[in-house]
Amino acid sequence: MLHEWFAPRGLQYVHAAAVGTARGGVLLVGKGGSGKSTTALLCTAAGLQYAGDDYCLIDPSREWAHSLYNTGKLKGPEDYARLPELKGLSTNSDSFERGGDGKGVYSLDEIWPDRVVAGMPLRAIVVPRITGQAATRVEPCPPFDALVAMLPSTVAQLPAATNEDCDRMVALAEKLPAYVLHIGTDIRGIPAALTTLLNG
Repeated sequence: MLHEWFAPRGLQYVHAAAVGTARGGVLLVGKGGSGKSTTALLCTAAGLQYAGDDYCLIDPSREWAHSLYNTGKLKGPEDYARLPELKGLSTNSDSFERGGDGKGVYSLDEIWPDRVVAGMPLRAIVVPRITGQAATRVEPCPPFDALVAMLPSTVAQLPAATNEDCDRMVALAEKLPAYVLHIGTDIRGIPAALTTLLNG
């Protein structure tokens, strides 16, 4: 419904996360399991601003990400090793925390009210990739790589998607620099790497 409402207004519903600083934010794109949600939540826990976990609303003409939901999700109790501050705070009745088989949903506007924002200007598109190595690093990549990470996973989840959706995502990828975030096992390096990118 949100997609069909906003698309005629030039705004694009995107399967992505968005986090940043006062200088602007990055759009984290990729298929499920690529590290978007974990990266976004780790950055928020470290003090960065948060505009979305699973989905954002993008204005390609302004290079802007609007927040749609004030929530974040964890898959299971193993995630508490990385985000212990969220333990016991899920709000959904089918959460793994409550004996269900669903992800835990967390109201981040209540947990971190000073970090959840209505939107942010975008400075880059970032493609997370889990490496298994210790250090996290960022390297530039072609805009096409960012588009490939963003477009298929978005369109696949939009039953009413048209060529205009693709055009809006292409327009955004052509405007913003693109990077790969090679995610390391030392989680402290993840928000640090993105902060350095944004402050560069």
